[in-house]
Amino acid sequence: MQKKNPVNRVSCASAKQVAELFGGLVSTSPIWFDSASGVVSVNTQARRLGCLIFLIGQVAHGRKIQSLLFSLPVHELTDLKQNLTDNGYTSGYLTKKASSIEHYLNAAVEFRLLAKQGSMFSLTNRGQFLTDAVRPDCGHPYPLNQQAKTFFLNVLLRADYFGLAAVVSSLLQGARRLIQIQREHQSQLLCLFNGAARSSADSRLHRMAQDRIINIRNWKKPESYSEHLVSAKLNWLIDLGIVKDISNSTSELVLGQEHEQWLNDFCKIAIPTEAHIAAYTLNYAMVSTPLEARDDEPSICTLLDSAFLRLAHRGTLVKVRCTDVILFLLCFHAHALSRRLRVQEPLFPESVIECNGKSYKLTLASRPTQSFIVCSKSGGK
Repeated sequence: MQKKNPVNRVSCASAKQVAELFGGLVSTSPIWFDSASGVVSVNTQARRLGCLIFLIGQVAHGRKIQSLLFSLPVHELTDLKQNLTDNGYTSGYLTKKASSIEHYLNAAVEFRLLAKQGSMFSLTNRGQFLTDAVRPDCGHPYPLNQQAKTFFLNVLLRADYFGLAAVVSSLLQGARRLIQIQREHQSQLLCLFNGAARSSADSRLHRMAQDRIINIRNWKKPESYSEHLVSAKLNWLIDLGIVKDISNSTSELVLGQEHEQWLNDFCKIAIPTEAHIAAYTLNYAMVSTPLEARDDEPSICTLLDSAFLRLAHRGTLVKVRCTDVILFLLCFHAHALSRRLRVQEPLFPESVIECNGKSYKLTLASRPTQSFIVCSKSGGK
């Protein structure tokens, strides 16, 4: 019998509540999906998030040229495989074959963790966040710490929103086996994109949904194509603890009960916004992160200080993107955010926050990537 968590948890945060919590730092406009239209297609072998962490670590430590990444030391790959095996993973290993490494590098590019120019790879801003803020053990990534899991959920929702929603919808509707989820995948995607097309008042989003519907309907071998799409996504969800693989004898897949409430909301939203993504990330972190015994309430200054300690680079202007500060707080301070949300207290009540000789100033722009929090000495300009 599973032991219940005694921690008192708030009900799932809504996108509206999260938007009010973060003020103008989180957009309520629809997510701007790229050409993948919120459905990432990667090789089914690229199924372990820990292998992505390993390769991002390689790039961060200077192995940026494709030929170097295709010829990684055998002992490092052996250690990585042992790390996966020790933590119960029996598939998705990186091997010395160039194709194995290429599948994972392509996935990292799809998730906007790495950028590729010619034969050279580099960390994106989000990949840099993983190494600077989350700081996973890249050589031995498993078990994933909760901050890494929260980070990857946010990344996956941004890149593969509809792809994940189609898989989760099947599980919520009672599918328990991989083959059943694969059979349903085409119809689940069509249902989601039809909903998006009907709900969207934005002409670009409407065209995106209609184009994707035509593309999915034209799959020549739906079950074969779904087999390619579904397996990796299910394994990402297993890595995150959202899906449980009870495969001792029945090979059944089930959703973790603790996640069902926010997942139901996730699958119902036809047109996601930044506020939705932040809300799902917060809800996931809340039910996944144990509440520490101490019951202190970190001040906004403490939260900002901790974010800048990991994210700010030294220079004449000390600043951090607002999107990075929000993701940092979601990863590391979910309970503090939840308490503020519960009492309806905005995170940044003023545009300038004074903190022990320092000033944090919010400088907002129309584009989230151009909005920053700037730190300076109090009284400085």
